[in-house]
Amino acid sequence: IVATAPAWPIHSGAPHLVVPTKLQKGYHHHHHEGKLDDSDSESDDEDGEFDEDEVEAKHHKHGKKRKFNMLEKWGNLSPWYSIGRGGFGLDSGVEAPETCRVTGLHFLHRHGARYPTEWTRYGGPSKLANKLHSTTQDWTGSGKLAFLNDCRTTRSNPLQVLTPFGRQQLFDLGVTMRIKYGYLLENFTKANTIPVFRTESQDRMLASAMNFALGFFGWPYDDQYQQSITIEANGFNNTLSPYKTCPNANINEKADRGVWYESRWADIYLADARKRLAKDIKGFDLTTENVFTMQQMCAYETVAIGYSRFCELFTEEEWEGFNYA
Repeated sequence: IVATAPAWPIHSGAPHLVVPTKLQKGYHHHHHEGKLDDSDSESDDEDGEFDEDEVEAKHHKHGKKRKFNMLEKWGNLSPWYSIGRGGFGLDSGVEAPETCRVTGLHFLHRHGARYPTEWTRYGGPSKLANKLHSTTQDWTGSGKLAFLNDCRTTRSNPLQVLTPFGRQQLFDLGVTMRIKYGYLLENFTKANTIPVFRTESQDRMLASAMNFALGFFGWPYDDQYQQSITIEANGFNNTLSPYKTCPNANINEKADRGVWYESRWADIYLADARKRLAKDIKGFDLTTENVFTMQQMCAYETVAIGYSRFCELFTEEEWEGFNYA
């Protein structure tokens, strides 16, 4: 089993999610003699879009290999993926060295892909949805934002719980871990005991643990392991929800210090995007934070329904900026 198990977890990547084949003009800029030249990467489409296949063909012609992957540019909202050999300057992979054998496993994760939370410190789909619904002036989207006129906002979706893709992530992860490390269960059999999986009581964490167990043990999994569920509430020591145990977590001056930097970085890398998109929505004050939220919407909608029109609105550099934010 160990010899034939995949070295790279099968939960890595997102085979059921679709990203745009066309992005806004502006990515893959090249500097030639001090001038900004993007002739190698842009198509001549009058609608201001890229044809991804054309870009790939041009890069192949010039011996260049494109490495941009939008799914990896969503920061903490990106689906799980493994870092390739050489990442962080380390010439190693995920495999154990040839002279070693794995005899134990400590594995930590929080939850799979989820719907957005109701509160955020900066950005947040709920904020944008509320603003679109509550503005007193009639607004109209056109061009790239015409879909806003009849799109369904996150109000129609549940908050904070796992998406269908998020449930599958944990199930696949359980299957992968069983294939790679199932032989470690022999240690428990010899000791006449069962493994303990630990999670907490918030819905998406508990559901993640249940889906992982279903993938790892199969159905029914009764009596095959012990599920420990810690309580997420004020006054309980819970390392999986440190915001309930750290006194500084609810002091804005301390907990939200990063918002100042995040918002100012957004003002820089989204300056062109805000001007570009503001032309396509009349009667609505489109702020930089709103544009940042549209990038969040791309990630949240994609892991919820498989695709998002918001993903098409930004350049490759703007996605790099979002990943850094």
